[in-house]
Amino acid sequence: MAFWNSSQREKIDPEVARRERLMTFGRVTEGTILENDSTEVIEVTTVYYTYCVSGADYETSYLLIEEQRENLPKYAPGAKVSVRYDPRQPANSIVV
Repeated sequence: MAFWNSSQREKIDPEVARRERLMTFGRVTEGTILENDSTEVIEVTTVYYTYCVSGADYETSYLLIEEQRENLPKYAPGAKVSVRYDPRQPANSIVV
């Protein structure tokens, strides 16, 4: 009989797991970037955006991943972006 040591399981970052779930199972809609946290000193890391699902408007923020930060003009205020959201909890979303 094998002994399972739960402390040996690989720890998965909850945000990484959430992003993977939304990339796999999330529905896609269009969103609009409202603003970002860019200044002349630091690069954009967080964007604030809005989107609509079934007539309900959502406004939230998202921490950009490294590959997204390589294309910052795509996340300028007013830019249209794709948003993946959880159909069971539409407030749970990411910018793709």
